[in-house]
Amino acid sequence: HDNLDYQCALDNYLIALDKKLYKEGERYLFEYHVGSCYYALKQYVKAEEYFKKALASKPNDYLSFWKLADVYFSLKKYSDAVTYYKKALDITTIAAEKDEINHWIGNAYYRLKDYNAAISIFKKIQSREKNLYDIDTEIGNSFLNLAKYDSAINYYKIAEKFYKSGDTAVKFVKFNMAKAYRSLGKYDQAMEIQDALLKQYPTYASVIWEKGVIYVNKKDYNNAITWYKKALPFYTGDTLNSYTLIGN
Repeated sequence: HDNLDYQCALDNYLIALDKKLYKEGERYLFEYHVGSCYYALKQYVKAEEYFKKALASKPNDYLSFWKLADVYFSLKKYSDAVTYYKKALDITTIAAEKDEINHWIGNAYYRLKDYNAAISIFKKIQSREKNLYDIDTEIGNSFLNLAKYDSAINYYKIAEKFYKSGDTAVKFVKFNMAKAYRSLGKYDQAMEIQDALLKQYPTYASVIWEKGVIYVNKKDYNNAITWYKKALPFYTGDTLNSYTLIGN
């Protein structure tokens, strides 16, 4: 398992379970490990089966609740994921684990398009370490989807400082910030961000398209056509977006 050979680990855990090669009270641990192996192998239905067995052997084992929630998240059963993440959250007393679990709860709500609930959960997260550095981006995205553009911009500005130098992911933060400015009718601010992005990423197709949208909003149709034409070659093979651009 530690060497990431999950199939080998799974085979041996199953043998151990079958032959009862575990100490009294530790059956749940082997069932948990079997579930973890199935999860790593993306066999989510089998993983669900064994995490439930682990919980039958040891009710209220928070790690089993957590992993079962991960299974449901992977299966896109986000409501079920929230239920089991919350069960794990209620049991653990470790602050870092609470932040991590809340991260997943917030993401599940986001995928359920319950953006207000997502914001409420994301705001509970104190850490910005490791994979939690983009929490403010998630809050900004939620506000963007709620058409609360000023709030989205504020959180995107906060988010920028948590990205490491050279992290290309920050371009998505800037792209969405420009969209928020555009939605507020603040075209100059939006285009300033877009121009900076295109200077760094000349083939950033979504930005090229967005510049066309801004020119349409400004009723500068000649420039809109120019930018839509620049965007079109990047969508070769993407029938829907190609037709949309041609229609524009």
